[in-house]
Amino acid sequence: MVLSTDSNHLTSHGLKRRKWLVQAGAALTSLSLPWPLKSWSDSFKEGYTYIAALPTLPTLGSPLLVLRDFQSDSDMEVKRRIYRHIAEDRDLVRQIKQKIGFDQKVTMTIKSLDIRLLYVPELRKNYSSAYETYCRRVIDHILTKTHTENIYGYISSPVVPMPKVGKRGITAFLVHQLGKEYQAECCFTAEDGTSTRYQIKGACFSNRLGAVEVVIESPAENEFRIRRNNISIWQNRSDNFYSLLQIPVEETFHYILGPCTDLKIVDELRRKKIDTVVEVEKLADHWLAIEEAIVGGLVYLLLKEYTPKYGFTVSNRDVERALLAKENLVQYRYRKVGIKRVVEMGFERAFELYTSKPAEFQTSLTTPPIFPS
Repeated sequence: MVLSTDSNHLTSHGLKRRKWLVQAGAALTSLSLPWPLKSWSDSFKEGYTYIAALPTLPTLGSPLLVLRDFQSDSDMEVKRRIYRHIAEDRDLVRQIKQKIGFDQKVTMTIKSLDIRLLYVPELRKNYSSAYETYCRRVIDHILTKTHTENIYGYISSPVVPMPKVGKRGITAFLVHQLGKEYQAECCFTAEDGTSTRYQIKGACFSNRLGAVEVVIESPAENEFRIRRNNISIWQNRSDNFYSLLQIPVEETFHYILGPCTDLKIVDELRRKKIDTVVEVEKLADHWLAIEEAIVGGLVYLLLKEYTPKYGFTVSNRDVERALLAKENLVQYRYRKVGIKRVVEMGFERAFELYTSKPAEFQTSLTTPPIFPS
């Protein structure tokens, strides 16, 4: 999930998502039992054979097509890359110090950032068709299980520049790789106020397999609006079969549960009269991490139920690797306990609790569980 804040007096910013940690011993065993296998029709088995083979295929870097032209963005993945690039560019650092003084402490801010989204389409038709079919079917399963109306307007595997975005609902683009071309204006300021600016340009492939962008707007003092962008991009470039299965499930739950989280954020912003960017981001970051906790648990239980029905063979190793990959990301700091709580409550009860009383789910993450049957 990506968080952005934007207003007349709030500076644009971004936060990223993903985390989880698997314990060894009994805790690991309880969450990683062998996934059963049931018979399925040959056609569907063939389709999932293609999906299971995706992690073994070579990564493709072309053709590289435009998905969206340059526009102002607050992507933290790109910002982190810019900070790292500048820190490693000794010639640039020396030029900056020559302009504003060698002996002074220098701070850097990104004054503007424009990003153009590029993508490598999945042109291996059997693989793209199989994965798109899976995404559609598992989404249908989620909507039925949660009694939710269809939130998607358009799901496709584009192969042309500037693919069409649906006018209604969420558009999900399934691609092989997502690229980001960026141009930023960076300001370097010394302690005495002396400053200089540089234009930074570059490009990179994204490490986020899927994401939902959350934008907080404040058009006036103590007035806030939250929206979630209606475009989600899902990459199939992964070396883990289980991670590929997670992507549409995780992003769909973020869209379904998002309004509950967003309402809670806005309510607390108004009630506490928060109006500084630091305080807004701190509160929003907390609640988005709570959302990651409930989503992590629901995804785990849903896939454990879903995969046997459709003949998946998911290795414990892939499950563990997918969870451990998020271990050191701060936005997933509650996900470990979140999965445990959802497993204890059960899918239906956990889902109902968060959609009706998210504060009570939050409390359950920090207090001993008491969930009578």
